[in-house]
Amino acid sequence: MLTGAVATFLARVAGLFGLKISGFAAGAIVAGLIAAALGASGFKLYEMGRSAAEAECQTAALQSQIDAANADKENAQKAAAEAKLKAAGLESRAADEKERTADYVKELEQRAAKAEADAAAAHLPPPVNGDALTCDDLRGMRAHLPAVCGPVPRPARASRLHVPRLGPFFKAKR
Repeated sequence: MLTGAVATFLARVAGLFGLKISGFAAGAIVAGLIAAALGASGFKLYEMGRSAAEAECQTAALQSQIDAANADKENAQKAAAEAKLKAAGLESRAADEKERTADYVKELEQRAAKAEADAAAAHLPPPVNGDALTCDDLRGMRAHLPAVCGPVPRPARASRLHVPRLGPFFKAKR
């Protein structure tokens, strides 16, 4: 009924401008306008849904980037803490080595002084700098060890009893 009233109104307005439109044509025009309005509102709803979904997807992507950055930050903090611990350990080890080296130098100086005193007491010429060294001092220097302290002890070889036996497929050919 409303469509018929609108079609009649449309036919009269067109008549004012000198156009003759039948009732059927006016109804078709009204139906076309209604269809266009419904199509435009449907498209608007579709665009609203699409933009909402796109915003939600972008939010999820940004959140995953934030989570990855936080994980990287935590890993970097853990690595920094481990590096600090390693550095502290290395510094401690270096300080210990420095202290042991200083003690060893003092011991060598004391040995040299004692060797000089012993030589002076025995009316011998003063010893050369290297005379205060012992085999224990040269233990890490394999090149000089045989010349001063004799042959270097080698680990014992494994006896034939410890060699695994080969199976029947690997017997020696005669």
